[in-house]
Amino acid sequence: MRKLIPILSIVLASVESAAQTDEVWQPFVMSRVGPTLEPAQVAVETGAGYNGLPQNHTARLDDAYQGSSWLAASAGLVKGVELSGSVGISQVPSRGWGLADARAEVRFKLLDRPLGLPLSVAASAGYQRDWQQQNAAEAALLLSSEVGRLRFVANVRAAHYFHAGRDALDVFATAGAAMRLTDWLQGGVEYLGEELEGVGGSEVDAGGGGRHFIGPSTTIMVPHSTLRLNMTAGPEFTPVGSGLLVRGSVGYVF
Repeated sequence: MRKLIPILSIVLASVESAAQTDEVWQPFVMSRVGPTLEPAQVAVETGAGYNGLPQNHTARLDDAYQGSSWLAASAGLVKGVELSGSVGISQVPSRGWGLADARAEVRFKLLDRPLGLPLSVAASAGYQRDWQQQNAAEAALLLSSEVGRLRFVANVRAAHYFHAGRDALDVFATAGAAMRLTDWLQGGVEYLGEELEGVGGSEVDAGGGGRHFIGPSTTIMVPHSTLRLNMTAGPEFTPVGSGLLVRGSVGYVF
């Protein structure tokens, strides 16, 4: 029996290592999951998108980007704390391609499996600068869950711009549900709601009603690697019209 203990320890360590290798970093396009990177882990992501909304309108912010791309990076600082930042380059009517936004935030884990529930709760706080060179403070609540092959995620984010003529608070929400179909493929659906304060008619930036997207999403996970590819596409609805929204990204954890 004593000889079996070291053998079992090696087997369990191997299984745990394999599980960590197969774990997917940020398996959704629109949303962020609760678990943070381990200390000294670094992850990078690059992506691009297309927005088919009518371009002959004055609505501001994200719905004005016809083409977009971004580069993001995250690093685990200590257990349960992650620092992340991103820079976006987008195509804006009347200006062409240029710096769209920049964001830096700290993400930290709040709860992991509270009361034994398969739930991870995290929060983030940070700073962002948009394509109009205007600044905002932001905060978000991130919820995610895994039950067998099923994954669920929901994010709520709020931003306050320190400039006259802007909304007192911009509210964004995302949600997703997916099933791991094989060891390398995940399929599901995602929702994005932007400027949700406009649902009550108080929206300044884009008009009443806010902006809404829903569509299928796919994640390809390269076996025995931390590389993953995400893609989603579907209709987007706004007060100024509707169009096709497409976004995809590639992520890797070092």
